[in-house]
Amino acid sequence: MNEEALNQVPPLQGYDAYGADPWLRAAVRRAGATWIEGAAHELGRYAGSAEAQAHAASANRNTPELVTHDRSGNRIDFVDYHPSYHALMARAIGAGVHSLAWKHASGQDASGAPSFRRNAGITRTCTTSCCPPRSTARASSRA
Repeated sequence: MNEEALNQVPPLQGYDAYGADPWLRAAVRRAGATWIEGAAHELGRYAGSAEAQAHAASANRNTPELVTHDRSGNRIDFVDYHPSYHALMARAIGAGVHSLAWKHASGQDASGAPSFRRNAGITRTCTTSCCPPRSTARASSRA
């Protein structure tokens, strides 16, 4: 049974997740956060790439593992994450997702805007890697 499945859509990749979302772009304009669009398009292109999709699938399939003790029995409380999780986190942090509250010269906090972080960035690809940067930015905007 090696028949080709003809009723399947091709993988959704090779697109700009931010650019492909007119509602999100309109929300960013309404929020007055158009200064974020360059980074949003860049992160949106990554989120829509085959590389990001592969990392997301691996990170979601391989959940973090708590290692409470080393081989000698010493308590270490270490959480072991799949390398794909680290790749997605590195991209999110590299794009400044974790510090949007401090990024704009006007002092405008874009971290609460319907930003590329939630919709056209890493989260659209993989929800597990966005939680730490999102939490950091939201906590900072409330300080």
